[in-house]
Amino acid sequence: MAGRRERIILATDLGIAMAEYLDGDEEAVDAASDLEFMQDPDDRPVPFQFDILRVALIEVPAGRLIGVMWWYPIPYGPTLSRTSWNIGIKLISEARGRRHGARAARLLVRYLFDTTEVDRVQATTEEANLPGLRGLELAGFRREGILRGITIRGGERRDMVLYGLLRSDLEPDDDTDHTPCCG
Repeated sequence: MAGRRERIILATDLGIAMAEYLDGDEEAVDAASDLEFMQDPDDRPVPFQFDILRVALIEVPAGRLIGVMWWYPIPYGPTLSRTSWNIGIKLISEARGRRHGARAARLLVRYLFDTTEVDRVQATTEEANLPGLRGLELAGFRREGILRGITIRGGERRDMVLYGLLRSDLEPDDDTDHTPCCG
């Protein structure tokens, strides 16, 4: 695309890359996705502040945007040892069913463990999102329980399945390139 600069690649593995997030990435992914399991918008302020960090998901070697990923801290107490990263992934419809979500989740987990001191990563998805559940399991996440009524989609409160993965759950993997960024 004319006028767009090269993305900075943060980490790569198995034909996908985490790359610098650019303005318009979310909108481009939304336009190419059915957004079936996306929650309803809610612009109400929350009583605490945290940064949501974002990266683009790129198919290698084509350099095509196939999704976006994000993460933010979830405090379970006042110390780093009681903090978890919560991750999310949104893929374009065309990229689903090819294990990109599982590979992307695993890539992001490894990246977070390589570049931060937090020892836990978690993710949630609706129980009806069978591809999402399978992707998290393929990425090594363990199902931990149900968060009742935690999201709103289609105007209805819905339960989410909570998955977690600890640093100690991972096997060493020398095939992934991790370049620190973003915090």
